Amino acid sequence: MPLKMRKEEKKLFLARTRAEYARTRGRKAKGQLIDAVVQFVGYKCRKQAIRALNSKVPAPGKRKRGRVKKLDARQVEVLREIWFALDQPCGKRMQPVLGTWVSCWEKQHGALNPPMPAVSASTLDRVLGAFKLCKPAERDDRLQLASLKKSIPYVDRRKAVDTPGVLSADTVAHCGGDMSGDFAWTLTVTDELTGWTRTRAIWNKGQYATCCAPGYILRHLPFRVRSINTDNGSEFINYHLQRFIKERYKTCKVTRSRPNRKNDNARVEERNLRMVRECVGYERLDDESFVRLLNRIYNASNLLANHFHTWQRVVSKERKGSKVIRHMDTPTTPYERLLGHLKEGGGKKRLQDFHESLEPWKLRKEMQEAMTALVRRLEAVRLGRRAGRPGAQGEACQTG
Repeated sequence: MPLKMRKEEKKLFLARTRAEYARTRGRKAKGQLIDAVVQFVGYKCRKQAIRALNSKVPAPGKRKRGRVKKLDARQVEVLREIWFALDQPCGKRMQPVLGTWVSCWEKQHGALNPPMPAVSASTLDRVLGAFKLCKPAERDDRLQLASLKKSIPYVDRRKAVDTPGVLSADTVAHCGGDMSGDFAWTLTVTDELTGWTRTRAIWNKGQYATCCAPGYILRHLPFRVRSINTDNGSEFINYHLQRFIKERYKTCKVTRSRPNRKNDNARVEERNLRMVRECVGYERLDDESFVRLLNRIYNASNLLANHFHTWQRVVSKERKGSKVIRHMDTPTTPYERLLGHLKEGGGKKRLQDFHESLEPWKLRKEMQEAMTALVRRLEAVRLGRRAGRPGAQGEACQTG
């Protein structure tokens, strides 16, 4: 077992033993020195100790192997200035004009001492390579997203939800069955306990859209956000959205659905059907003007669904033979459910005052007008494409 020795002590011991090993004669005596080196220095085998004892230590002050440097620090600095003035070319492009540039530099700053020697193109590349900006290594996005996905915990459905603010989020693609190209999406966010739901249309799933839409929805919720559960889609599992939520909502916990568990987001999936598909259908909305029309529809439909449409939760299930009987609670609007969990104060009073200012028939009329405008715009886009008008897709929405 090797003794604990510092690096300097090992070097000193090895130097003394090397000198003694050179003077020693006889196989047995040399074997004892080799054993001592293996024990005290910590070599793994005797061959390694023999090579260390037979090696020659370079004399102090002896120059290193290799060519003598042709350029000193001052000459390298001049080459660097000329290289930047030439917009950082390669050595082959810089070498033919180097003499001209050095002469001009000496006229302004004085002659170099020693003078600039003849420099080859390969020497220029080697000397100036230290000043080049290295391109960052390309990341494998799949590995990066895999590590990010592992850092997001799974949702725990064993715990009963007893307070507002536990949200589920999902997206709906308005692609018409064709996922190619650009088209509109709808982000749906639902509260697990009260059923309070907000929807927001976005154009594609880029960084700006996937951060702005959740930010808009979370800002307009009448309760504190405690956690958000999403599926494993790329619109949610990405660095910019996770960073946005952590910076804006530091106490909010982010979870994701478990694999092969479709019911982990059952609440928001049901709202996708009721508030998105039954409202705007399954048509392909591949013009950016549809986003504004969808948000007009959602502004009215969200108020109707949250304040004036009743909603039921499954209280318990009972199996009788091959049938499963679900026991539901009393039909109640999300607004009434939320009031029962809000404390007396300014937030509850503002919500009540806002509810009293709403008129369901007026909201219904606004929703129908926006839906009519959406249908007209969809027909106009289709007719424009059939006629071959190239600007039909980019026209601003004038209907409604």
